[in-house]
Amino acid sequence: FRDKWDKKPWVECSYLAYSASFHKRTHKHADDFTFEWSELGQRILVDAGKFGYEKNSVERLYVESTRAHNCVEIDEKDYSRYNHDIFGSAIEAWSEAGDVKLVDSFLFRKRFFDTRHRRIVLFKPGKWLLIIDHLKSPTKHKFTQWFHFDPNLHLNQTIDSIHADLSPENRVWVTNFGDNEKSEHLKAQFEPRLQGWISVEPYKLEPNDAIGFTVDNSEEHTFATLFSISKKEGNNPQPIMLKSNSAGKYIRVKWKTPEGNAEDIIYRNTNESTTLLINDHEVPVTTRYKNH
Repeated sequence: FRDKWDKKPWVECSYLAYSASFHKRTHKHADDFTFEWSELGQRILVDAGKFGYEKNSVERLYVESTRAHNCVEIDEKDYSRYNHDIFGSAIEAWSEAGDVKLVDSFLFRKRFFDTRHRRIVLFKPGKWLLIIDHLKSPTKHKFTQWFHFDPNLHLNQTIDSIHADLSPENRVWVTNFGDNEKSEHLKAQFEPRLQGWISVEPYKLEPNDAIGFTVDNSEEHTFATLFSISKKEGNNPQPIMLKSNSAGKYIRVKWKTPEGNAEDIIYRNTNESTTLLINDHEVPVTTRYKNH
């Protein structure tokens, strides 16, 4: 999702790239459902790059890993990249019709995890980005929703807020809606494993801020993490509600914006219909197929 090419100046533009495909093993990282996001001329959320092509180097293994991307890591293991697990595209539904954009993806991660994973991305360019992950398995797992910030940004975490300054005037807030989640803020970690690194230049790693939200010993969980842009003197967003059904096909998220308004998102994706309500207004959604 991006602004039109003729929009100027670029510093006012929005950009979100989302990846939910596996067509061949070549160049594939363990990064299903990852994304990169830029606003106000600044990269905000990024992945770790490529480093180099030495297959067994610690740095190369890290940048290929699930935890080095904006993904959900399961049991501290990487997603499958075996040819037998090629799935094509996992995108089931999307919408570009209104001010809020949507992409909805689903995978049954049979190998290693036996976990059904749905990621819903909701994006209001220039305003906010909401990442929802619903995971369900017959066995218990450790789930971690990872996010990685551009190395030019500095992530600040206090008791009641997480934020990074984009400019002298603007700030991005990180708001987590989940219950019983532990947050972990890492940068330039070596042991027990690499985390909080990015390869901007070939064969070089530099530190960047990574934050993970984790639940342990869980069969089912819904993550919802909101990234909001506002003026630095504004208030941080306040979560009001997170609801989801046992299949992750009904999601409702509601919060108070830094400006004091309420955002209320209801999304249903069933075999019969797919609907998106933004503050009680229905937005058209295109569906691709149902494979589960």
